[in-house]
Amino acid sequence: MATTRKAGPPELMMLETSYLKALVSTQQVDVSEQGIRLSSNDGQTVLEFAADVPQAHLVVRTLKLSSLTESGERVTLPDQPWLTLQLGDRQVSGFSGVNQYFGSWGVGELGTIVWGGPFGSTRMAGPPELMELERRFLNALMRATHVRLTETGLGLEDEASGSVLVFDSL
Repeated sequence: MATTRKAGPPELMMLETSYLKALVSTQQVDVSEQGIRLSSNDGQTVLEFAADVPQAHLVVRTLKLSSLTESGERVTLPDQPWLTLQLGDRQVSGFSGVNQYFGSWGVGELGTIVWGGPFGSTRMAGPPELMELERRFLNALMRATHVRLTETGLGLEDEASGSVLVFDSL
């Protein structure tokens, strides 16, 4: 993280240092109607930002799937699947290898992600091997309950089944 390195009154410089340290320790993001809450994994550091703009305008960048792990086994997927989470109206959409998919999401207890039921899909047929990979991708996505920020994007995990999807920013 870089700053302008301008000097200010000592009390403001101390506040700025505390703010930047807190921002760097962020590992969880919670979105609500009131704004965005950033926190460390242990919950000791929390930053809360009020929504000054309608949340419909806040969008997480489109993310490209970089890896899928099921029950400890890495699944090789075509490099095409992607995901877009709309923060404002809680919509999700993307491409799963053969079809476009869409649905909704929300925030559950303790910052978990909750999907709003099965995703809709364009339901186009493709080669059997791609259809199987698409099925595995969508099943892993629907099972994901935990969100974590990564250095390059977002991780979605289901601790019960051992599924992990990692998405990188495009």
